[in-house]
Amino acid sequence: MKLFILIILSICLALVNSQQGVYPDSGVYVSLNSNFLATFGNEFTQTIQNQINSYPVANVDGKTGKVSYSVTNIQQSVQLGDFFFQQTGVNTYNIGWNSVTFTITTDYQGCYKIGGLKKLSICEKGDIKINSQATLSLSIAMTIDFTQSTPTISCSSTTLNVPANGINYNVHCSSKVCDKTHDITNEIASKFVPSVESGMTTEINNNVGKYLSLFPSLRDMNMEYNGNEFYLDSRGTIVESSQGGVLTPTMVLAMNGGIVVKNSAGQFIYPTQSPSSLPSEEAVEDFQTDIAVTLTPYLFESLVDAMFESALPMTITPSEVPSESPVHLNTSDPFFNQTAPGLTGKYPNSPIDVEIISPSSSSQTMVSINSTGVLVGLHSIPVNFIVNDETVFQILFNFNIELTPALSQSSNGISVTGTLDKLDALVTVGSTSVGDIDVSGFVQLIELAQGLVKIPTITIQNPLTTYSLSDLSLSIGDQYIQILGNLQQQQQQQQKQKQILIK
Repeated sequence: MKLFILIILSICLALVNSQQGVYPDSGVYVSLNSNFLATFGNEFTQTIQNQINSYPVANVDGKTGKVSYSVTNIQQSVQLGDFFFQQTGVNTYNIGWNSVTFTITTDYQGCYKIGGLKKLSICEKGDIKINSQATLSLSIAMTIDFTQSTPTISCSSTTLNVPANGINYNVHCSSKVCDKTHDITNEIASKFVPSVESGMTTEINNNVGKYLSLFPSLRDMNMEYNGNEFYLDSRGTIVESSQGGVLTPTMVLAMNGGIVVKNSAGQFIYPTQSPSSLPSEEAVEDFQTDIAVTLTPYLFESLVDAMFESALPMTITPSEVPSESPVHLNTSDPFFNQTAPGLTGKYPNSPIDVEIISPSSSSQTMVSINSTGVLVGLHSIPVNFIVNDETVFQILFNFNIELTPALSQSSNGISVTGTLDKLDALVTVGSTSVGDIDVSGFVQLIELAQGLVKIPTITIQNPLTTYSLSDLSLSIGDQYIQILGNLQQQQQQQQKQKQILIK
């Protein structure tokens, strides 16, 4: 029984916090196709059935009323079919099988005392057979919440649906004295179903803690910069698709999808913005591959802001500028002589420190996705030019960047990067104490630096760790990037590779 419960839990973890056909704004949607889930359900059912039927059940000793009993040599044969799952409400769903048949056989011995002083023991022994006479169904009601940093899972009830006369209880006594056969039969018949239901519910709740770590609230993106680590906020909900009439509907894991920074002090810094776009229902539900991963602008917006959080403020000193650079941080450098002549006149031949400051929260990164690619808008990035510890002028940079996304497969998931197609810069003067500033020089400098721009790579970990991804492809829709692929159990894949090598 315990093994049966533990295996059930493994699938329960993949079907959490459902709300049929209602999708929240998120950064990442991971959709599992109905056909894949049906195949998975069949394989899962066969595994559970084999495990139950081969599981050695320990002997049971106990006492009911005045009868002490011993149940030995317990054998079971269970057949499961029509695996299903369904959303029943916010954070609640049912999982089970619409077809359950079984036969259980045991040996038993029951002993009781008789006589005036109750000193004479009478023992009866024989065998018990419990079997289904009709098709039963088993339904497990779960409450699971992964919307917070600490997930919770619990089983509220287990229901074995039995039609009238659906279970046959047969007690056969092989002793010469068989006074308690009728009592034993009635006892089993009255307690079998309730004990199965309560026993399963208790075992599930006793073991759910082992599986909470399978859905972490933060997933490591294997990215580090300047002593900071990057994580994907994977809190969210799983939504049952709007399609009806199937036992295993397409399921969509809608994760927050924001990029969280863990700084060198161990503090976690979450995005200041929230998801604000929602792909169409067709985008996340209607696909032919096993899995679809849909990325929205929020993921990329929070990534850029996380990079700002990690890198800024940043100060560049004259000694950090390579000798071969076309521009040097000195007030008498030709570049500054042309763009800020008042600076050269007021502070001749003086070193310049450049301080780049993170944009204010009101100047959030804007990302748009359409058929041409990914468009990124970075607004009002302040850059201070400092001489003798005084800010002599400030420049505000605005960037419009066009990218073409590119897809690759990593050892633990999917990696998305991009190639820079275009970088437009709008430069304005924020403040100056040295007269006019010719901002066109800074625009030309940005144009020269385009070839040095490196686009960070986003890695989305495979949420199904026992499956590998194949046949990956990338497409771009209205405000989303979608990655399609197929899933294969790693053990099966290794067997196929071995067969190829043998041939």
